[in-house]
Amino acid sequence: MYVLLLLYVSCMCIVCELCTHTPLVYRPKTHKYPHPLTQEPPTTADGAPPGPPHWPSTGTLTYDLVSASYRPGLPLVLNQLSFHIPGGTTCGVVGRTGSGKSSLLLTLFRLLNVAEGRIVIDGVDITSMGLDVLRRQLAVIPQDPVLFSGSLR
Repeated sequence: MYVLLLLYVSCMCIVCELCTHTPLVYRPKTHKYPHPLTQEPPTTADGAPPGPPHWPSTGTLTYDLVSASYRPGLPLVLNQLSFHIPGGTTCGVVGRTGSGKSSLLLTLFRLLNVAEGRIVIDGVDITSMGLDVLRRQLAVIPQDPVLFSGSLR
């Protein structure tokens, strides 16, 4: 009985310590960032139409000399990347660790800003539309490997 009581009291002491420690640590950490953090662009482009009707129709994707870095001042993770994928084709991106596969996808969804160049889908530059329109119309198959024990049928 005393063992259970001791366990309960020790758990309550830990909870009380955490409840007093968190507010004391939180305040100085917020003052660590004196300047506002960079925000994502607005979901709807200012003055831009909501998006072309039935866009994308064919799915043609063009990267035209795209360069991107994770932050200004850091080295480029994509350096003047150019390619064209016709609509209706299936494309897989493979490569070694650190070769830019995830960065390529981040630029497509505009989670990573393009420093120079442009990305065009069906003749529309993706920077000219709002994030909500762009992200609603794109889909991706994740890179999680799946092993099946039987046939796929």
